[in-house]
Order: sequence, then structure tokens, then C-alpha cells
Amino acid sequence: FVLMKPYLKIVISLVSIHLLVAILPSLLIENKTTATIIYYSIFFVLQIASDLGLAVFGVITEDTFMAPINLLGWSFIILFWSVAHSLLGYIVLRMFRLNQR
Repeated sequence: FVLMKPYLKIVISLVSIHLLVAILPSLLIENKTTATIIYYSIFFVLQIASDLGLAVFGVITEDTFMAPINLLGWSFIILFWSVAHSLLGYIVLRMFRLNQR
């Protein structure tokens, strides 16, 4: 981790923090608040994709609790959060570099 470029360190840290904040609380304490973190990390992104006209949900049957997410949906989630973490990492890196001058 020491030999990595600063940008990669920041992005990996952001992804790790996101995963810890999204997953760890729901594993330790199962309640409505911790479940909403995971829910909105996934379905907020899918709602954006759906509003753009992408078919991110699978076929809903009568006994389905919630809409299944298809391969395009999971791909969009990964792409969205990758871009979000990358942009935030770039902004943080630029802020640190501007403060060093």
C-alpha cells in the first residue's frame, strides 16, 4: 500500500469506506436504518438508470418481493460507483496537491 500512487490509495480507501459503511453495520446490527444504506446504494443507482430508459430490472412475477436486478443493472451499479469513487478520489487528490503549493 505504501508504494501505490496517491490516487490509487485514495480510490481504494473510498471504496473500502463505502463497503464498510454499507455492509458492516447491517451485519452487526440488523435494523431498518442499516438496511436502508445498502438499499439506497443499489436502488438509487438503478432508479437513475431506469429514468434514463435502461432496462435494469428483470421480469417481475406475482410472487416476487422486489424486482430482480439483471446483468445490465449490476453492471450499471458497478460503473456508477466506480466513476463516483474515481471522481471523488481525483477531487481529493487535487485538493491535497493545491494545499501543498
